[in-house]
Amino acid sequence: MVTVNGRPFSILHDSGFRKLLNPIIEGLPETGFAINSHNIKCHIIDKTQLIINNITTDIANRLISLKVDCVTRHNRSLIGINIQYMQHNVLQLKTLAITELMERHSAIYLKEMVSNVLDKYGIAKRQIFSITSDNAANILKMTDIIDDPENDSTENDDNFIMAPTNEIEEFESNVVQAIEPEPLTKKVRCSAHTLNLCIEDGLKIRSLLNVIGRIRTVVKKIRTQKYTCILKNLA
Repeated sequence: MVTVNGRPFSILHDSGFRKLLNPIIEGLPETGFAINSHNIKCHIIDKTQLIINNITTDIANRLISLKVDCVTRHNRSLIGINIQYMQHNVLQLKTLAITELMERHSAIYLKEMVSNVLDKYGIAKRQIFSITSDNAANILKMTDIIDDPENDSTENDDNFIMAPTNEIEEFESNVVQAIEPEPLTKKVRCSAHTLNLCIEDGLKIRSLLNVIGRIRTVVKKIRTQKYTCILKNLA
């Protein structure tokens, strides 16, 4: 209701909503049970921590691919971070955070935001096999900073130990050992964003602009009521 439909917590005090909710609560066998805008936050925090713990357990000592993207909507800037990893030969995709950005989107600031999220999930730098992002200069620079140990004085990977418990983890451990001491993290530019930029550049060609202009004129004409009726009769 809150995360999917965008309703505020105050809806729990709405008289119409309470008419639907109160009979359900009164029918529960548990006495003293209550739901309001205050205690529901505690349930959300507990559920959030449970999800974080589950993801942390799943990705312990695993190689992951990190995906980072930023967006600005309605004067609010957000950064989204998710990961991909293999578990039991199945590709897993998890969202780690969608966090509001309160400062200028410099590469150093973005790196700090990403590092805070990685620390929350106990992800060491050596686990990051790749970082996928769009072609924004600040995000590409952020990837370079993460990849360069000299630019990260807070890094502490000495205690990171690959402890393979099955064939998949043993393979991941062998990959790490084979690549070291070369930098493990690879910078990957989002193919969809790159393709979009190519298409935008292609559409700027004068000959294509003329064709697109004609197409728009035809479509606008067809959308009129007269031609819409003609097309419906032909169908």
